Amino acid sequence: MTLSVHTTRLLILIALSLCSETLAAETTRYVVAGTVVDSSTAQPLAGISVSLAPDRTGGHSQTVHTSHDGGFRFAAVPGGKYVLSGSGPGYRPQGLDQHRYYFTGLAVGPDLDTSKVVFRLQPDASIRGQVLDDQNEPVRNATVQLFTVDDSDGIRRTVATTNVGTDDQGYYHFPHLEPGTYYVAVSARPWYAQYSPQRSDRSQPMQLLDGDTARAHSEAAQLDVAYPLTFYPDTDDSAQASAITLHAGERATADVVMRAVPAAHLRIRSGTTSEHSSVPRIMQRVFDDYLVPVLASQGFGYSQGMYEFAGLAPGHYVLEMPGSNPGDAGSKAGWFREVDLSGDVEVSSDESLPMANVAGAVVYQGAAPPAESMYLELHSSSSGDGWTGQISHKGLFGLKDNEIRPGTYEIKLYGASGWFVNGITAQNAKVQGMQVTIASGASVRLICNAIRAVSSLRGVVQVGDQPLAGAMVLLVPDDRAHISQRYRRDQSDSDGSFTLREVLPGHYTAIAIQNGWNLEWENPQVLKPYLAKGEKITVSTSQNASLKIQAQ
Repeated sequence: MTLSVHTTRLLILIALSLCSETLAAETTRYVVAGTVVDSSTAQPLAGISVSLAPDRTGGHSQTVHTSHDGGFRFAAVPGGKYVLSGSGPGYRPQGLDQHRYYFTGLAVGPDLDTSKVVFRLQPDASIRGQVLDDQNEPVRNATVQLFTVDDSDGIRRTVATTNVGTDDQGYYHFPHLEPGTYYVAVSARPWYAQYSPQRSDRSQPMQLLDGDTARAHSEAAQLDVAYPLTFYPDTDDSAQASAITLHAGERATADVVMRAVPAAHLRIRSGTTSEHSSVPRIMQRVFDDYLVPVLASQGFGYSQGMYEFAGLAPGHYVLEMPGSNPGDAGSKAGWFREVDLSGDVEVSSDESLPMANVAGAVVYQGAAPPAESMYLELHSSSSGDGWTGQISHKGLFGLKDNEIRPGTYEIKLYGASGWFVNGITAQNAKVQGMQVTIASGASVRLICNAIRAVSSLRGVVQVGDQPLAGAMVLLVPDDRAHISQRYRRDQSDSDGSFTLREVLPGHYTAIAIQNGWNLEWENPQVLKPYLAKGEKITVSTSQNASLKIQAQ
């Protein structure tokens, strides 16, 4: 069929019109502008660095500084999703309306007003203080540890975050802290303390001492003292530690008093004569079950597998001796034990429990193995322990022999995006969900089924028919026992939109909570009232669904 001249001209005009509209849409630019204010005082902030970067596209970012009235402006911004971030003196880098690892993305486009953004920047909180001894003298070169109550995994746990040292006046400072609940603990050694190995040959009777020698021994005993791990303000029991609750911009003072006590001595017979034997590790349990290394003791090593630790305060300790090189003569498997110290104590590997070893294979379901390196981790959320082994190209892994203390561990994969453990079978270990319970001395063999999550759920959080920014969006699996890896979270963007990525197949309930960032969302009793009003959804492989969720 031949087109007429008029028809041809008409089609050309239509095509040119469509091209012009497309080009206009692609070249449309918008303004992103607003004011940065202090979240606590609402006062405008001048001189703040504000950056605008495309979300997940790797595009070019722009940076400006706020004017005297806190104003900022980005002109000619293409439509899309952006990360708006700010920082300045006294304000750590943070995203718009940030809650831990989540923030509100800025949606730019037609019918979206981005010219009046109010960026509430949280001022840094801090903790500072002085460490003094029981004579009111400063304790120099102490290690001050900071613990925080962490609920990022949906269950509140107290974990270690960072540490600093005291100066020559005993002062320390933790700057740039987020709002939260903190604890301070101090490890130190009295400056006048003097430690020496105890007499190793105890089979021979002690000789009678003359007056001068006895007096010297008495003076030495007065110098054989130690500080226990001390929590603010002056307790060696973490259960009695005083919590420091910080709001945005607060400056807390936490002075700690250290009290010297007679030191205990710990002698360890490792049972190996290898020249390359491992060094014992000593730890303490704090806040129920969390393990921290002992930092202030002094160790003396001897040949023939004998070790001694001095400068330990009386208390309960966890000892761990990693296995020595298997090829060495006289080598021995790793072991551990828990011991109460009061005075001088000697322990032997013969009286201790062997650690376990773990190896196995990963079976990839429905997809080829990843090209990237991938690792398998056994992690204990209660004690903070973690052991990691690389997975070979054949899917095999082995954690270091004789290194695993008995306990219950969650198994996770990392290193390759989107891969998760979807099932476990085990020899010589008990499996429940994605957790494995390992006994002392067990030789555990695991088969871990791995699945790649490629489904995404997108949607909008609403209040009535209006979009809501800054809400916590949570995808909750119907079967919540021991499968925390299936939860997904996001924060709704300025247009109410959200994206839950890498969702595993299964049955879920999606909920949105306006003020849910401090909830223990893995606690079934906490979630129960919210789930009743959530959106039920079944996710299959490669699904990309769209939801509308009413905020609660």
